[in-house]
Amino acid sequence: IATNEVNYFYRKQKYSPSSLDLLLDSSEFDIRNRESFEEEKTRIEKELKDHNDFIRVQKKLKQLPVKYQEVIALKYFEEKSIKEISEILGKKEGTIKSLISRGLQKLRESF
Repeated sequence: IATNEVNYFYRKQKYSPSSLDLLLDSSEFDIRNRESFEEEKTRIEKELKDHNDFIRVQKKLKQLPVKYQEVIALKYFEEKSIKEISEILGKKEGTIKSLISRGLQKLRESF
């Protein structure tokens, strides 16, 4: 009986988080420099948008044939030069340039 009473007591006192408005109104959370807060908020929103754009591009990139995926990933994600890509893939530089061009065109068309 005692165990059940203790469990009942703690069940009734469930955790309820404070509202963000209450936190902002309290003296514990004080924004000293409102402009830097706004700048930080803007920066974070831009990073979130950039991240979402990056995810969308990756999804579209996965739908391309592998030969285009390879050259685009090496060129833009790994920042390799045309010469380095041609050495890695064992293809001529002209072929790499045309694969990048065609791959980007297909990527644009999918958007």
